[in-house]
Amino acid sequence: MLDNTIRREFRDVPADVGPISWWSWRPGIKPRNALLLGCPLTIFALLMMLLGLITLVAGIEDSSSAPLLVPGTVISRSTGTTTSAPQLTIQLRRTAGFPSTVALAVPAIVAQHVPINATVTLMYSQRLHFAYALEYAGHPYTLPGVSAAGNPVGSIALLLLGLIMLPYPALLAHWGWRDLLIERYDRGRLCKMMACIVDTRATTRTLVARPGLAGRGTRPWYGIALFPVEGGSSRHVHTFSVSGEIYGSVQKGTLVNVTYAPHLHYVYRLEFQSPQGRRKRTVALTPPAEVQYTDQNRKSQ
Repeated sequence: MLDNTIRREFRDVPADVGPISWWSWRPGIKPRNALLLGCPLTIFALLMMLLGLITLVAGIEDSSSAPLLVPGTVISRSTGTTTSAPQLTIQLRRTAGFPSTVALAVPAIVAQHVPINATVTLMYSQRLHFAYALEYAGHPYTLPGVSAAGNPVGSIALLLLGLIMLPYPALLAHWGWRDLLIERYDRGRLCKMMACIVDTRATTRTLVARPGLAGRGTRPWYGIALFPVEGGSSRHVHTFSVSGEIYGSVQKGTLVNVTYAPHLHYVYRLEFQSPQGRRKRTVALTPPAEVQYTDQNRKSQ
């Protein structure tokens, strides 16, 4: 009865399953590795967002606040070039939270009129401590490239970059945590599927990236495409990452039973089953790959 069922299901696999997309949001890595990769990247993205948000809010408040006035003495200056603005080196009077000496880019008119040993007053933002203006002889001069609001464009860019980076590492860590719990405490929830191998793919040691956000890098990558033999009209091709050992032993048209993680699609177990059901070979990927040959007819006796 089992042999007849396998033959019928094997015949149901279409000869042409259409184009196969190897793009995958599910990288097929171990749940533990997904946690180790996703958690640090998630924390880093959150820190970027937090830094961008803090500097943006502080800059908005500084733009409407009175400046901090810090007196100092000009101790040297440098003339500008075609690619850089003139600079003044100013020694500040002792003020908590400020360095003793600063070098500031200034407009050319300031560099020409402010002599060495002149007393000047620097205007700093209240919270971010950006020097955005210089006062000499009662005349304030705005410093190029800065403002009382700091660098709002940079703050917004940092915030947006963190927002872009956050979703996938967080999802990767979430998938890794859930699959790790299933692997340790509820292995009955692992996904199982009988399918036919309809395609294989391998990349050599090149810089070509793997489709998806978890790239293959420069290491070889091996994949197989499986078409389920059960499920009726809702069936579609599933792609999995496998070891080089498995890749070297499979070919198109092979019928397999696969056990994999429901979220990351990490393959735990792969059984090669002939359409006649006479012999199968089991490859267990966790613990490390072991190949065992069993004779079903001998077991039935």
